[in-house]
Amino acid sequence: MWATWCKPCLREMPLLLDWRDRLRQDGVALDVVFLSLDEEADELAKFLAAHPEVARLPRCAPPAQATQEMGQFLLFDAAAQIPVHVLAAPDGRIRCIHNGSLNEADYATVAAWLR
Repeated sequence: MWATWCKPCLREMPLLLDWRDRLRQDGVALDVVFLSLDEEADELAKFLAAHPEVARLPRCAPPAQATQEMGQFLLFDAAAQIPVHVLAAPDGRIRCIHNGSLNEADYATVAAWLR
């Protein structure tokens, strides 16, 4: 979960796409979905127009109520720090939820959770 105004989110988007590609090369079936928490549709549309690599991915911008309900379902406060990462198995089981930014040093840990 991310937003156009979140600098850590924007910084790590290319990192997550790189990780996806690296893991796929290692035989790990992985999809990345960016769930926007932006409330301003115009800002999101501008961002997606400028970033086709993100615009091609599955995404949606839920209304504030849906975001709050999602947070309750995933057991975190809707005011939690973003980005929020939800790692799920192919069968939909949630393996890990992480609030806050990821860095290259986190790759090994994330890869282990996904294998």
